[in-house]
Amino acid sequence: MAIQFVFSCEHYSNKIPNEYKYLFNNDNEILKTHRAFDFGAAAIFESFANSFYSLAFKGEYSRLLIDLNRYLSSPTLF
Repeated sequence: MAIQFVFSCEHYSNKIPNEYKYLFNNDNEILKTHRAFDFGAAAIFESFANSFYSLAFKGEYSRLLIDLNRYLSSPTLF
């Protein structure tokens, strides 16, 4: 069977790798907000990715560390 869909979820997670956690010591609460990830995106992504024969790619870390769908020069980059 050929792959019929490609799913991506750039803002899947609010995780920060251990080596970068110090960057959030003064504002760890921000990782619980929409600025860090998209609420509900992980559940929707998993549902679609598991329901269809597809390729699925997800962002492993918070967009506050690396925003996977914006250029570094983007005015909307967090």
